[in-house]
Amino acid sequence: MHRVVINSTNEQFNLPDKAYLTDAEELQVNGLKFGCRKGACGICVIEIVKGMTNLSSVDKKEDAFLKRLGHCPSRVRLACKCQLLGDIEITPV
Repeated sequence: MHRVVINSTNEQFNLPDKAYLTDAEELQVNGLKFGCRKGACGICVIEIVKGMTNLSSVDKKEDAFLKRLGHCPSRVRLACKCQLLGDIEITPV
């Protein structure tokens, strides 16, 4: 299990290895918001405060979309595209 900390709400929860952050919706987490769940709307942009290497890699489509939104993909991700590989700390953007 990997720990996810949402700095803006002080919420913490655990998800299994290779789970997607969208799985947290079942936990009724208030600090994460999702829209399309396909990486096309930008509602779920999060800043990775700690643990960027503990997430699945950014694919070309996500990278291009984040750049179009004016974000730096080395600091932010689309929560709907993040698969957990370890503990992370995040802040919704």
